[in-house]
Amino acid sequence: MNKPLRTLLLADDGIRDRHRADIRNLENCQLIGEVHEGEAGIHFASLCQPDLVLVGISEDTLGTARRLQTVAPWAKVVALGTPEDEASRLALMQAGVSDFVPTEERASLIQLLERLAAPETVPEGLDDGPHPGKVIACYSPKGGAGRSTLAVNLAIALFRATGRETILVDGACFHGDLDLFLNLQPPQGIASVLAGGRLDGALCPHPTGIKLLGWTKGDREEAPEKLRNLVHLLRQRDAWVVVDSHPALRAINRVILELSDRVYVPMFLDIAHIRALQRDLAQWREDRLDTARFELVAWGEKSDVSRQEAGKILRRGIDFQLQADPVGARSAINQGVPMLQAEPRGAFARDLDRLIASFTEPQTRALVQLKAANPLEQFIAWIKKGPATGFGA
Repeated sequence: MNKPLRTLLLADDGIRDRHRADIRNLENCQLIGEVHEGEAGIHFASLCQPDLVLVGISEDTLGTARRLQTVAPWAKVVALGTPEDEASRLALMQAGVSDFVPTEERASLIQLLERLAAPETVPEGLDDGPHPGKVIACYSPKGGAGRSTLAVNLAIALFRATGRETILVDGACFHGDLDLFLNLQPPQGIASVLAGGRLDGALCPHPTGIKLLGWTKGDREEAPEKLRNLVHLLRQRDAWVVVDSHPALRAINRVILELSDRVYVPMFLDIAHIRALQRDLAQWREDRLDTARFELVAWGEKSDVSRQEAGKILRRGIDFQLQADPVGARSAINQGVPMLQAEPRGAFARDLDRLIASFTEPQTRALVQLKAANPLEQFIAWIKKGPATGFGA
């Protein structure tokens, strides 16, 4: 039997009177309490462990939403009312509010509750038809390539730019450490969803507005087919889904890469990373995996190997270059504060904004096409630059 959707109503008397009966009359929806916003409501939420908190919009809503992330991080938060402006809406979303329902629209709230209370199972044998969710994988055949750093900050950049729900999935399974990157402790995780639990109950919100779907202590690695069904489930959600991976999990990586709309492959321009990627691309092609969706992302630190040299070895160009900041990246991991959260307007943030613009804007990438050099242009460039001292980036 499916567990009821435990619902807590935090709002003034008028809103509670308007919606109380609707909540109680819904099948598989349980109203476990109703109190006014404030300290009493926060305390109640910390004790009763709701699946859903309905919060009436007021001058205290932003603070309430932030407190709920601390005392009930597993709960989905829905605001009843209309924000004053888009800035207020974005602030509430960043504080963990996932949906907004105008207080006078009873039918809209009922529809939302019916959807949330409906039994949610990981589907079996779905086809590869149209899906509202967009899955973006971060993958590298070699450790130490900045894969998780890219995944975390890419998710933040997507939410910041679009305001669309953004779910960060730790596809590295028991190797994963995205909880450390975000300084979160998910009370539930991927294993609970695969066992029949609610997806929303396993999403752990972060102050930047993104949600982590990770692994909890004691979770075991799941069979690739089960993870395939989970990705199918996520694809049916109107959200960005950013999936981290791990080079040691080839069978699971195959599932992630097959179902992704785009795959970002971070790399350093050194021979070890280039050779690992060269072998991996060849193997994926032999396995008939579509590598046309792969985008190669080079970290822009000084190297003896240029982007052009790397492109010739890989027989394809480097698609993007991102600002490299090894010290900042290590500090971000150690402190549990992502780079985009610490420096939302830095060079790395600007690079990511340009990268995510490629999702919707046509662009001509100078790095992709390896054009044959014009001898005269090459000579003039050599005169301007002076004799080369190496392969320089």
